[in-house]
Amino acid sequence: MRKAKTLQTWITVVFTFVCVIFIGPEPSTVLAAESFILIQPPGGTDLGQAILPPPGLYGGVTMIPYSRNDHFYDANGHVLPPEQDIILDSPIIAAGLLYVYPFEVFGGSIASSFVLVATDLDYNLPGDIDGNVTGLADAYADVFYWTKNVGLAGVTAGDLPLSYGLNIGIGLGLRIPTGDYDKSATANLGSNVWTPIPNIAVTYVTGPDMSLGDSTELSARIFYGVPFENPDTGYKTGQIFNMDYSAVQRFGSLRVGVAGSYQMQTTGDTPPSDGSIPDRGKTSFASIGPVVDYTFVEQGINIKGKLQFTFSPKNTVDSTVVILSISKKF
Repeated sequence: MRKAKTLQTWITVVFTFVCVIFIGPEPSTVLAAESFILIQPPGGTDLGQAILPPPGLYGGVTMIPYSRNDHFYDANGHVLPPEQDIILDSPIIAAGLLYVYPFEVFGGSIASSFVLVATDLDYNLPGDIDGNVTGLADAYADVFYWTKNVGLAGVTAGDLPLSYGLNIGIGLGLRIPTGDYDKSATANLGSNVWTPIPNIAVTYVTGPDMSLGDSTELSARIFYGVPFENPDTGYKTGQIFNMDYSAVQRFGSLRVGVAGSYQMQTTGDTPPSDGSIPDRGKTSFASIGPVVDYTFVEQGINIKGKLQFTFSPKNTVDSTVVILSISKKF
């Protein structure tokens, strides 16, 4: 099984390290002083979430050529009146590195990553307030991420060099406040908040006997973020649960299927005691859409396209997002 895992190529390169911060609604773009914080690795971790590629240094770029929000939803999931609608249009580009260490820990692979994000935000808010903000958004790092294949778990292995069976992952992520931030600004690209994010993952890879093609892959990764207090405002966002998931069919170097995300606050916010900032309430959203992933094995290049639609947003905005990614080993 270790041999199959070592032979696994870019087909299983996971975008836990290269993507975008805005996989769902744009709450990471801060309107006024405080807003919802996204905690999954930029761009989500939809495919092969508990599988790391062979040891080495990987790099990649993700672009969001289209990301738009048109409505704000209240705490009950109802659209606010049209006169309170907002428009956010923010093309994004992210660049990241992943290093898979050349040794094993408890029989599994271990890696670290860092992703830097920049965006160009155009906003149009109630009261004819509009403008533009361009610069860095918050970065994401996997301080460590450990994965292991723990057995076939009922799978009959096929002929491809895949990590068949059950794979698990455990990690510690960190959202880093590198984004531009000014508590008096109408819109900010950063949150001004450090957020440690422990996480776990599972990926189940079948053989052709349980697939429409060469393999079926089911994957999920759960994150739990604990944001620190914003030192400039004294506002502390509540703790956050997130689950990224996917279900895809493999046909040789091609994977097609659906991917999505669900995020919610599990605890309430703590506003400053002086009442200078009101409690904005708990926030949640879900998103889903098609994903297509293709690997050029000889060139060692992986490309992916994804479309995400928001549903059930509460205390946040809706969203439609197009995501394009490419990665390669150095």
